[in-house]
Amino acid sequence: MDEIALRRRLSWLLKLAELALVWERLWRQAWPLASLLVLFVAIALLDILPAGPAWLHALFLFCWVLSLVWAVRRLAFLRWPEPAAIRRRLETGSGLAHRPLGMLADRLGAGRDDPVAQTLWQMQRQRCQEQLQRLKLPRPAPGLAALDPIGLRFAPWLLLAIGLAGGWQDLPARLHRAIEPRLGALMGPPALLQVWITPPSYTGLAPIMLPVPPTGTPIAIPQGSGIMAELQGGYGQARLRIDSQTQLFTRQDPESQKFEGQITQGSELAIRQGPLTVARWPIAIIIDHPPNIAFAQPPDADADGRLRLDLAYQDDYGIVKAWAQIRRIDTPDAPPFHLPLTLGQGKEGRQAAWYDLTSYPWAGLPVTIEPVAEDGAGQKGQGESAAITLPERLFHHPVAAAIIHQRHLLVVDPGQSAAVADALADIAAQPQAFGGNFGVFLALVSAPARLRQEISPEGIPSVLDMLWQAALQIEDGGRPAAQKALDEAIRALEQALDGKASEGEIEERINQLQMAIGQYLQTLNPSGSPETSPQDESFNSITGEDLLNAMLRLRDLSQIGAREAARELLQQLQQTL
Repeated sequence: MDEIALRRRLSWLLKLAELALVWERLWRQAWPLASLLVLFVAIALLDILPAGPAWLHALFLFCWVLSLVWAVRRLAFLRWPEPAAIRRRLETGSGLAHRPLGMLADRLGAGRDDPVAQTLWQMQRQRCQEQLQRLKLPRPAPGLAALDPIGLRFAPWLLLAIGLAGGWQDLPARLHRAIEPRLGALMGPPALLQVWITPPSYTGLAPIMLPVPPTGTPIAIPQGSGIMAELQGGYGQARLRIDSQTQLFTRQDPESQKFEGQITQGSELAIRQGPLTVARWPIAIIIDHPPNIAFAQPPDADADGRLRLDLAYQDDYGIVKAWAQIRRIDTPDAPPFHLPLTLGQGKEGRQAAWYDLTSYPWAGLPVTIEPVAEDGAGQKGQGESAAITLPERLFHHPVAAAIIHQRHLLVVDPGQSAAVADALADIAAQPQAFGGNFGVFLALVSAPARLRQEISPEGIPSVLDMLWQAALQIEDGGRPAAQKALDEAIRALEQALDGKASEGEIEERINQLQMAIGQYLQTLNPSGSPETSPQDESFNSITGEDLLNAMLRLRDLSQIGAREAARELLQQLQQTL
């Protein structure tokens, strides 16, 4: 190998030897620091510090911190290797004696003019170059075995392997418990700590008193629950911490502090006082989801023009209010009509009910019906809307039908109020066509007068109601009032059974329903026969005796507290009627 190639190889080997020497010096100084860090993580994973006495936990942390400071200070003595040390490391790593690298760098001092001296000098350099041919890459050798002959440096790594096998899934929590000792146990617990969780009233759940000391079991807390904590005794300002958010207690007197607030999220609840953690509980927030409501069957109508809505509903704690949002298809920007819905008790269920909207101005018009439910937290849930032509009543009396037709024209286009007024005036001019009914005559005279006075849009509904009542008076006489009283009596009894009404209130509602049924049957059968009118097809399958038995059964069910069965019987009776 020529001298240039030898020098290149020598330069490369010296750099590698320098790196090896740096690594050896660094590891000899840093291995205590690495062992201390691994030891702490291993002990934290084993979770043995919180299980022992608090004073021993604190003492371990104190000694560990002192040892860590000592190990870090060792790094201050680390020095970069000198060139002579690098050459010597390469020579010893290659097994060369007599320091050939150093001799190769030497120069001839005396005898430069002496041929014999020159010959001997060249022979010596040749011998050094031959030795350098055997140079090889040195392996790093920190020499820790001499510093630690019994192998204590491997113990932390063995403990780490054992800890990872059983505690790696809970690493953050275990590290937190290992870092923070229970100093409160050293200074003594506070005189008294009470923490109450009050779920929202609509959940129907009882208040929860948190255990002190905590058991470690996660506490299930409904979202939006109130919290009240009172701390007596101890030292320093008390604080309540939920995850990373901290709030201060309010001092009541020199010995007690109090906190009141609300919990909406979080996974850990802690009470701290000064530098101490008085108590810490893992918590699990129960999310309150919006209610669900939907049509179990599409809306339909019966022969009398009543709308049937069959709904399925569900909520975490129960629905407090529900309504059907009705919109006209031809005028979607018009304000919607909200039809209150009656739903049963419980978190979920299915409820079918009949609604008489024949008197509503939109009867006979295409609409969309969207069910909406609201829970105790004010959250709303909407179901998929359904399109239907809102059922309307058919009037057989020609005058009544003519009045309803004009009413319908006024609903569809209020701009036709003048033409409608003229048509109503023509009807009023022939009182013999509607039997000379004075109330009908007054309605037919008043409505055109109001329409011709450029009535405002807010006044149109009153005219529409006036026309509806006039048409009913011509068509049915006293039956509409009896029908309305019956519907109101059924709805009042439904609300009593679904709510928290007393037995006396339910008994009164049953009596009102029985009277309303009697009055309604009287309008259908003025002769007073015990059988229902054969001309009314809606009553051709039930007799007065059947109705009496049904009312007696309803009364018995309410008296024994079987409200759900009473409500089902009431639904059957309503469908029959």
